[in-house]
Amino acid sequence: MLCDVSMCELITFQNEMKLTGFFSEIISVLILSSPHISCKETEPTPSNTPISIKNLTELQTNIPPGYYHDLHFVNDSLAFVVGDNNLIVRTRDGGKSWKKLILPIRQSLSLKNVNFFDELNGIAVGSNETEGGVLLTRDGGDTWNIVQEGNIRPNIITLPDSSTGYILTDSKILIKTDDAGVSWTNINLPESALAATVKFKSASEGIVGCARGNTM
Repeated sequence: MLCDVSMCELITFQNEMKLTGFFSEIISVLILSSPHISCKETEPTPSNTPISIKNLTELQTNIPPGYYHDLHFVNDSLAFVVGDNNLIVRTRDGGKSWKKLILPIRQSLSLKNVNFFDELNGIAVGSNETEGGVLLTRDGGDTWNIVQEGNIRPNIITLPDSSTGYILTDSKILIKTDDAGVSWTNINLPESALAATVKFKSASEGIVGCARGNTM
Protein backbone atom coordinates (compact mmCIF):
# COMPACT_ATOMS: atom_id res chain seq x y z
CA MET A 1 0.00 0.00 0.00
CA LEU A 2 1.25 3.48 -0.84
CA CYS A 3 1.37 5.93 2.01
CA ASP A 4 -1.45 8.43 2.26
CA VAL A 5 0.02 11.93 2.29
CA SER A 6 -2.38 12.90 5.04
CA MET A 7 -1.19 10.09 7.31
CA CYS A 8 2.54 9.68 6.76
CA GLU A 9 4.09 12.50 4.78
CA LEU A 10 2.11 15.41 6.19
CA ILE A 11 2.65 14.31 9.77
CA THR A 12 6.38 14.14 9.08
CA PHE A 13 6.37 17.57 7.44
CA GLN A 14 4.46 19.16 10.30
CA ASN A 15 6.91 17.92 12.90
CA GLU A 16 9.92 18.87 10.75
CA MET A 17 8.53 22.39 10.38
CA LYS A 18 8.43 22.81 14.13
CA LEU A 19 12.11 21.92 14.39
CA THR A 20 13.68 23.37 11.25
CA GLY A 21 11.43 25.96 9.65
CA PHE A 22 9.97 25.65 6.17
CA PHE A 23 10.93 22.29 4.66
CA SER A 24 12.03 23.56 1.25
CA GLU A 25 14.59 25.94 2.74
CA ILE A 26 16.58 23.62 4.97
CA ILE A 27 20.04 22.57 3.82
CA SER A 28 19.93 19.04 5.16
CA VAL A 29 16.87 16.95 5.87
CA LEU A 30 16.11 16.09 9.46
CA ILE A 31 14.82 12.53 9.36
CA LEU A 32 12.46 11.74 12.20
CA SER A 33 11.03 8.47 13.42
CA SER A 34 8.15 7.71 15.73
CA PRO A 35 6.49 4.49 16.91
CA HIS A 36 3.14 6.12 16.17
CA ILE A 37 3.79 6.78 12.46
CA SER A 38 3.30 3.89 10.06
CA CYS A 39 2.62 3.46 6.37
CA LYS A 40 0.99 0.05 6.77
CA GLU A 41 -2.72 -0.24 6.21
CA THR A 42 -2.99 -2.58 9.20
CA GLU A 43 -1.26 -0.11 11.52
CA PRO A 44 -2.87 3.33 11.12
CA THR A 45 -1.90 6.24 13.31
CA PRO A 46 -4.06 5.97 16.47
CA SER A 47 -6.47 8.88 16.59
CA ASN A 48 -5.99 9.28 20.37
CA THR A 49 -2.18 9.32 20.23
CA PRO A 50 -0.72 12.82 19.89
CA ILE A 51 2.24 13.31 17.57
CA SER A 52 4.72 15.57 19.31
CA ILE A 53 8.40 16.34 19.41
CA LYS A 54 8.76 14.30 22.60
CA ASN A 55 8.13 10.99 20.83
CA LEU A 56 10.28 11.74 17.78
CA THR A 57 13.90 10.66 17.41
CA GLU A 58 16.45 12.21 15.06
CA LEU A 59 18.14 9.59 12.88
CA GLN A 60 21.79 10.00 11.96
CA THR A 61 21.89 9.68 8.17
CA ASN A 62 24.17 10.26 5.19
CA ILE A 63 21.63 12.26 3.18
CA PRO A 64 23.43 14.77 0.94
CA PRO A 65 23.10 18.46 1.85
CA GLY A 66 20.80 20.47 -0.38
CA TYR A 67 17.55 22.41 -0.67
CA TYR A 68 14.78 19.82 -0.58
CA HIS A 69 11.15 20.40 -1.56
CA ASP A 70 9.28 17.10 -1.24
CA LEU A 71 9.39 13.72 0.50
CA HIS A 72 7.41 10.65 -0.56
CA PHE A 73 7.27 7.31 1.24
CA VAL A 74 6.27 4.42 -1.03
CA ASN A 75 6.21 2.03 1.94
CA ASP A 76 7.77 1.85 5.39
CA SER A 77 11.27 1.33 3.94
CA LEU A 78 11.33 2.96 0.50
CA ALA A 79 11.25 6.75 0.20
CA PHE A 80 12.39 9.52 -2.15
CA VAL A 81 13.33 13.15 -1.52
CA VAL A 82 13.71 15.75 -4.28
CA GLY A 83 15.21 19.23 -4.38
CA ASP A 84 17.15 21.85 -6.31
CA ASN A 85 19.82 21.15 -8.93
CA ASN A 86 18.34 17.83 -10.11
CA LEU A 87 18.65 16.43 -6.61
CA ILE A 88 16.81 13.18 -5.94
CA VAL A 89 17.84 10.73 -3.25
CA ARG A 90 16.43 7.37 -2.19
CA THR A 91 16.35 5.35 1.00
CA ARG A 92 15.53 1.65 1.20
CA ASP A 93 15.84 1.32 4.96
CA GLY A 94 13.35 3.86 6.28
CA GLY A 95 15.73 6.82 6.21
CA LYS A 96 18.85 5.38 7.87
CA SER A 97 20.91 5.59 4.68
CA TRP A 98 20.42 7.48 1.42
CA LYS A 99 21.73 7.25 -2.16
CA LYS A 100 21.85 10.13 -4.64
CA LEU A 101 20.34 9.13 -7.98
CA ILE A 102 21.60 10.22 -11.39
CA LEU A 103 19.20 11.99 -13.76
CA PRO A 104 19.84 12.00 -17.55
CA ILE A 105 19.11 15.67 -18.10
CA ARG A 106 21.34 18.48 -19.33
CA GLN A 107 19.46 21.36 -17.69
CA SER A 108 19.40 22.12 -13.98
CA LEU A 109 15.88 21.75 -12.56
CA SER A 110 14.45 22.48 -9.17
CA LEU A 111 12.51 19.29 -8.50
CA LYS A 112 9.30 20.21 -6.66
CA ASN A 113 7.33 16.98 -6.29
CA VAL A 114 7.78 13.20 -6.42
CA ASN A 115 5.15 10.46 -6.30
CA PHE A 116 4.89 6.75 -7.08
CA PHE A 117 2.19 4.51 -8.53
CA ASP A 118 3.85 1.50 -6.86
CA GLU A 119 7.33 0.41 -5.75
CA LEU A 120 8.71 0.50 -9.31
CA ASN A 121 6.82 3.19 -11.22
CA GLY A 122 7.18 6.81 -10.18
CA ILE A 123 7.21 10.42 -11.37
CA ALA A 124 9.26 13.47 -10.42
CA VAL A 125 8.64 17.00 -11.73
CA GLY A 126 10.53 20.25 -11.70
CA SER A 127 11.49 23.39 -13.56
CA ASN A 128 13.83 26.34 -13.79
CA GLU A 129 13.26 29.92 -14.99
CA THR A 130 12.77 28.93 -18.64
CA GLU A 131 11.69 25.29 -18.86
CA GLY A 132 10.49 22.26 -16.97
CA GLY A 133 10.24 18.52 -17.17
CA VAL A 134 8.43 15.37 -16.10
CA LEU A 135 10.67 12.42 -15.27
CA LEU A 136 9.56 8.79 -15.15
CA THR A 137 11.14 5.72 -13.56
CA ARG A 138 10.10 2.12 -14.18
CA ASP A 139 12.62 0.44 -11.90
CA GLY A 140 12.20 2.00 -8.49
CA GLY A 141 14.42 5.00 -9.18
CA ASP A 142 17.50 3.25 -10.61
CA THR A 143 16.99 4.99 -13.96
CA TRP A 144 14.88 8.00 -15.01
CA ASN A 145 13.70 9.23 -18.42
CA ILE A 146 12.21 12.56 -19.47
CA VAL A 147 8.69 12.06 -20.83
CA GLN A 148 7.63 15.74 -20.98
CA GLU A 149 9.83 18.82 -21.31
CA GLY A 150 9.79 22.34 -22.65
CA ASN A 151 7.87 25.47 -21.72
CA ILE A 152 6.05 23.91 -18.77
CA ARG A 153 6.49 24.39 -15.04
CA PRO A 154 5.04 21.27 -13.40
CA ASN A 155 4.60 21.50 -9.64
CA ILE A 156 2.17 19.04 -8.08
CA ILE A 157 1.50 15.35 -8.80
CA THR A 158 -1.59 13.40 -7.81
CA LEU A 159 -1.92 9.68 -8.63
CA PRO A 160 -5.41 8.36 -7.87
CA ASP A 161 -4.82 4.82 -9.13
CA SER A 162 -2.18 2.53 -10.63
CA SER A 163 -2.31 4.05 -14.13
CA THR A 164 -3.90 7.51 -13.85
CA GLY A 165 -2.05 10.65 -12.88
CA TYR A 166 -2.49 14.41 -12.97
CA ILE A 167 0.14 17.15 -12.79
CA LEU A 168 -0.64 20.81 -12.15
CA THR A 169 1.56 23.34 -13.94
CA ASP A 170 2.11 27.06 -13.46
CA SER A 171 0.51 27.80 -16.84
CA LYS A 172 -3.06 26.97 -15.71
CA ILE A 173 -2.88 23.57 -17.38
CA LEU A 174 -3.44 20.11 -15.95
CA ILE A 175 -1.66 17.31 -17.74
CA LYS A 176 -3.08 13.80 -17.45
CA THR A 177 -1.75 10.30 -18.03
CA ASP A 178 -3.78 7.11 -18.42
CA ASP A 179 -0.80 4.81 -18.89
CA ALA A 180 1.27 5.37 -15.71
CA GLY A 181 3.24 8.30 -17.08
CA VAL A 182 4.23 7.17 -20.56
CA SER A 183 2.07 9.69 -22.43
CA TRP A 184 0.32 12.90 -21.33
CA THR A 185 -2.54 15.10 -22.56
CA ASN A 186 -3.37 18.71 -21.64
CA ILE A 187 -6.50 19.81 -19.79
CA ASN A 188 -6.97 23.58 -19.96
CA LEU A 189 -8.29 25.31 -16.84
CA PRO A 190 -10.40 28.51 -16.94
CA GLU A 191 -8.40 31.67 -17.65
CA SER A 192 -9.53 33.17 -14.35
CA ALA A 193 -8.27 30.22 -12.32
CA LEU A 194 -5.33 30.80 -10.00
CA ALA A 195 -4.77 27.10 -9.47
CA ALA A 196 -2.60 26.34 -6.44
CA THR A 197 -3.07 22.63 -5.72
CA VAL A 198 -4.79 19.52 -7.06
CA LYS A 199 -5.98 16.22 -5.62
CA PHE A 200 -7.89 13.40 -7.36
CA LYS A 201 -9.54 10.56 -5.41
CA SER A 202 -10.34 8.59 -8.58
CA ALA A 203 -9.46 8.73 -12.26
CA SER A 204 -12.40 11.03 -12.99
CA GLU A 205 -13.14 12.84 -9.71
CA GLY A 206 -10.90 15.44 -8.11
CA ILE A 207 -10.50 19.00 -6.88
CA VAL A 208 -8.34 21.88 -8.06
CA GLY A 209 -7.78 24.42 -5.30
CA CYS A 210 -7.34 28.05 -6.30
CA ALA A 211 -5.36 30.82 -4.62
CA ARG A 212 -8.48 32.89 -3.86
CA GLY A 213 -10.16 30.04 -2.03
CA ASN A 214 -12.23 28.75 -4.94
CA THR A 215 -12.33 25.12 -6.06
CA MET A 216 -13.13 23.44 -9.37
